[in-house]
Amino acid sequence: MITLARTARRSSGFTLIELLITVSLLAIVLALGIPSFQEFVRGNQASALASDFARDISRARTEAISANRCVKMCQSDATSGQCLPTGNDWQRGWVMFVLPVSCDNPNVTNPAAAGARLLAVRYGNAPNFTLAADGANQREFVFDPRGVALEGGNFNYVLTFTPEGTGSRHSRSICVTQSGRANIQRYTAAC
Repeated sequence: MITLARTARRSSGFTLIELLITVSLLAIVLALGIPSFQEFVRGNQASALASDFARDISRARTEAISANRCVKMCQSDATSGQCLPTGNDWQRGWVMFVLPVSCDNPNVTNPAAAGARLLAVRYGNAPNFTLAADGANQREFVFDPRGVALEGGNFNYVLTFTPEGTGSRHSRSICVTQSGRANIQRYTAAC
């Protein structure tokens, strides 16, 4: 009877050595897996940001055709909600709106102007990325009722993961044609 009680007490848990080995193996697996997971997250984030930009360009073009009016998409930020007069980082955010009355005045910068209709607002939420026109200071797109870009077409926009620079595997090129078509590819110097 005494031997049964001693045996039951000994086998009712883990030894210190078993726990140390388990924790050590877990630490090794995590040390190997975390950098790969971070790379995976950065790659997905770059793809999502590039897709959001290209999708909104296509949406602006489609809205211009369907509303039979000019649609503007311009750089913005979280505080003003208006088109920014300076800067070249679309990652801060953008705003899309139908221009008032006609395409005669594409210089309207306030989506709350009389006759304008707000379509979308996107706020930048990835501080480690920048999105800028390659070699130009292009801050807006204006599509006419036929869907042709009056301003903003034929540019290569580069999405860059800032800590690694332009040539990193997380960078994307977004080529926008005059007709408003956007093509996303891993970073290339030109479209």
